Amino acid sequence: MTWQPYKESSFVHFKRDECRVVLVLGAGASAHLGFPIGADLCSRMISNTRNSQSEPYKGLLYMEFLDEDITAFHESIEKSFPHSIDEFLSDRPEFIEIGRAAIAQILIGCEDEKQLRKRERNWYGLLRDRIRAEVVNNQFSPVIVTFNYDLSLDRRAQKGSSPLLALDGVVCIE
Repeated sequence: MTWQPYKESSFVHFKRDECRVVLVLGAGASAHLGFPIGADLCSRMISNTRNSQSEPYKGLLYMEFLDEDITAFHESIEKSFPHSIDEFLSDRPEFIEIGRAAIAQILIGCEDEKQLRKRERNWYGLLRDRIRAEVVNNQFSPVIVTFNYDLSLDRRAQKGSSPLLALDGVVCIE
């Protein structure tokens, strides 16, 4: 099986004893690659939406967000002083779409193919090697649930030789 993007109607069901290992990755799982987490992500969003002449701000306008909505988003996130973007957006559903766009701007700017392939301090390679060895022995069939916004694990999986199936926030190795 090869990596496949998530399809809206897809859902994976596992029978008891079919999956012995579930790895749950939190938002900091890709911090080793330079992706911002928590308050740092919020700070970057505040900075990106502060100046209407900045490239990120213009990018949001290009995505057809209104100037007044960007300003309202900026003022609200700056005043709320959230620990994470999830915390902020869960309390303010009116900003979910602009928040997603602002997150994407930052994460896309952090994507670095060289960092992804770096061997030092990169646990993705260790995970891939462990999975590959255990799959060969039919001893390891994990499900990986990730709460990361970035696609670094998905991209690393695509580049590797391990068969992966990606589902909305879930990567299953079969």
